[in-house]
Amino acid sequence: MNHIDITFDLETCATTANAAVMQVAAVAWDRYANDNPFAVQNGGVTVEYPHCVSFNEHVDLRSCVVDGFDFDPATVQWWARQSDAAKEAVTDGLAEPIREVFERFVLWIKQTMRESKAGSVNAQADSVCLWCQGMDFDGAILRNICHKYDIELPFRYQQFRDCRSIILEAAATVVGRATYKYQLKDGSTLTVEDILQKPCKAYDIYEPLPEEYGSKDRVHDAVYDCIRSSWNTWQALRRMQATPDSI
Repeated sequence: MNHIDITFDLETCATTANAAVMQVAAVAWDRYANDNPFAVQNGGVTVEYPHCVSFNEHVDLRSCVVDGFDFDPATVQWWARQSDAAKEAVTDGLAEPIREVFERFVLWIKQTMRESKAGSVNAQADSVCLWCQGMDFDGAILRNICHKYDIELPFRYQQFRDCRSIILEAAATVVGRATYKYQLKDGSTLTVEDILQKPCKAYDIYEPLPEEYGSKDRVHDAVYDCIRSSWNTWQALRRMQATPDSI
């Protein structure tokens, strides 16, 4: 079986399942890669970082208004407080009606499965997992949009995956294997309690995203968020597969 993983991210104007969407992005990656999860063949050509097999489109918010999607005042105000770079990331470029954007997104998933090859497997992908940061947010919004416009996703609902859960639980597993106290590269220690009480601490056990992909200034750019989530999820999967002596 040739498997491909795809992480997607939505930038929205609300936090409900019926949220209006400003930007849709996705990145394909290989969970079995040894060094670079983004070295995925697409159309016979291997695409490596800082480039990725990716999707990125902006939504015309007028179409979201017409079709009855939610705009949350608190979320809109939150966006108003973000940096100019973050605002430009979700507004720069051609914006199309929401239905057309998501129809093309699903078509891109199908094409990526058909044309991409993970690792050295010389066959089209016949299995895909679709990852996001929280199934109750991006996943729920995607499902709602596909239901509203009768867009059929090219995989079963069981193939949705949650990046956040894997990243946090893998970190807790690694720390637990280390007798509940894990020494970080800076000399400090990390405990399971740290991860449970402050989930962001879990990211301290992972290698940082290479600088080729940009800096944290790109946070809330959907493409960057996909790359960062994929990078950490890939590391989490490798950590979970490792033996205690090789972590």
